[in-house]
Amino acid sequence: RVLVMYGGQIVERAPVRELFRNPRHPYTRGLLDAMPRLGRQRDRLAVIPGTVPPPTRWPSGCRFRDRCPWAWQRCADEHPPEYGVTVDHRARCHLVDEPARDVAPDAVAPRQWASVPGRRPRRWKSSPSPGCWPTHSSPSAA
Repeated sequence: RVLVMYGGQIVERAPVRELFRNPRHPYTRGLLDAMPRLGRQRDRLAVIPGTVPPPTRWPSGCRFRDRCPWAWQRCADEHPPEYGVTVDHRARCHLVDEPARDVAPDAVAPRQWASVPGRRPRRWKSSPSPGCWPTHSSPSAA
């Protein structure tokens, strides 16, 4: 099993293969998108924009919402419970409850994605692919 934590809480838990094949929390997706892959050359490494706030200043609702390209008003209004994706897979994200919103971030949050090179529309039904998060130069690309 894998547990993914953000802001002092578990945001996703699942068997290893399930989590890598079907990440449902945007933070998990960002982490997996930032992983180097064997046989795949990249000039830039993916990054998740922003920083984790201090524990004394968590935002209302979802703790990841200020950094999430999928965030909408519900994320500010309601702290997400752990939703069941499958019997063994749970994610603390309203996207699980409202799957129609789980579309390309361009359509959901253009303010954060307008300058992201190489982005492409997609749904997250399998493992992440490059180009979903902003990038920065890797040490080897300099």
